[in-house]
Amino acid sequence: MHVEHSLSLKTNVGLRDISAGLAPNEMEFLREDACDSFLRRIKSRSSDCKMHEIRGSGKDAIYSERTVSLDEVQKDLRCIPSQPRFKLITLPITAYLSARKVPFEDFSWIPGVAKELGIDSYLLGHLSVDGLEFKTIGPDVHGSRKVLAMYVNTIDIRMIASYNLLTRSTTCIMFHMDGYRVSRLFRRIPEYMEQNRGLHLDSQFLPLLLMDIFIKETLDNIDPYGGGDYDRGDESNLRKWENARSDLRSAQKLLHLATSIADCLRNKLDITVEQDNSDALSQHSLDECASTLKAAFDVMESRIAPTLRLVEWSIRYSDDFMAKISRKLMRQDTLASIELTKAGIDLTRAAKIDSSSMKVIAVMTMIFLPGTFFAALFAVPSLNWNDDKVVGQKFWIYWAFTVPSTLLIVILWLAITQRRQMASLFEESKKQWFAKMDVLKARLPTSNGEDGGDDDELPSIEDGIKSK
Repeated sequence: MHVEHSLSLKTNVGLRDISAGLAPNEMEFLREDACDSFLRRIKSRSSDCKMHEIRGSGKDAIYSERTVSLDEVQKDLRCIPSQPRFKLITLPITAYLSARKVPFEDFSWIPGVAKELGIDSYLLGHLSVDGLEFKTIGPDVHGSRKVLAMYVNTIDIRMIASYNLLTRSTTCIMFHMDGYRVSRLFRRIPEYMEQNRGLHLDSQFLPLLLMDIFIKETLDNIDPYGGGDYDRGDESNLRKWENARSDLRSAQKLLHLATSIADCLRNKLDITVEQDNSDALSQHSLDECASTLKAAFDVMESRIAPTLRLVEWSIRYSDDFMAKISRKLMRQDTLASIELTKAGIDLTRAAKIDSSSMKVIAVMTMIFLPGTFFAALFAVPSLNWNDDKVVGQKFWIYWAFTVPSTLLIVILWLAITQRRQMASLFEESKKQWFAKMDVLKARLPTSNGEDGGDDDELPSIEDGIKSK
């Protein structure tokens, strides 16, 4: 049994809301089912992955990037850091719409690692299906740790993350599909992490990172064709406009997700860091991170509304252009049809004139043909008009050649011009003949002396003699 989860734009919803009213064994069943759905639909496309990491704090923070194997990643994720760090792991995947019969073994370790990081395994089921969602959960207490969990699903990118409030460490596992849009997003992640590496201590650093790259990707997806000359557009660049509109739809999707993240961050950035959770760090450093992130958030949030209006206007602009091109093509097709109709009318008129000419020729031929025939016939030397016996002895030779030649010409004409009709007529006649033969055979007596029809009821000769 596989439970489908309907995904939407949600934020700040805890699993305690999901499990309310459910027995413990029922919630455990949902978690197992979510893990099973994840393992049956998500498959790794590579044995290696990218690891982006920030260690240290403040000005001493260091950003690094390296390629590691899945085995190394599994071991590294199971090690709980004692010092602040930000770790982002990107895993290339293939996501299937329907569950496979046999679970994939590539990520069989993910449910266990997620549990150790304080991420409820129920969230894995959300990552196994297409959706558009950002959600934060917690903070919840897992053992001796106080953990804030979150996940994101943009269809192309699916991510789960955990933030440890005790060590100020963030661990993020990002599954990504293949495609040029994903490649553009990943080019922004290292750049953002390196430029803002001193701010990773805050729990909202990751949501702000996602919000920033989504907004920038949205601005890049506003294709130059959206600002082209509307009056000079034609069908020659129709494909480019179609591609631009597809990018605009993708930008609109990311912008709605950025809006959802902003709704979550608006309240969470105004937090007061508890003194008992900052043993390894100074309160001043944490307050500085929070204030810097708040200032960056205010700038980015102010760009969302105008960018959304720009994207929606560009989509309407593109739709208007596509409609204009469609109307133009329809008008051209209509004009072409009118021209074809005119040409057909002219052709019909010419054919009618030719038909009239042929009728005149046929009538003239019928009028003069008898006279011509008899004139030629009477001019034959075999006819002696000056003698008493007009018909000569060899006049039959004329008919001996004329009659067979005429028949031969008629046969050749039929064979050349009417062969298909004659072949069809022959096949039909043959079928009818065979059908009649079958009926006749059915009426004849069989080899055993049995008759068909009512012949069995006729009296025999011996019966007639006996009756006498």
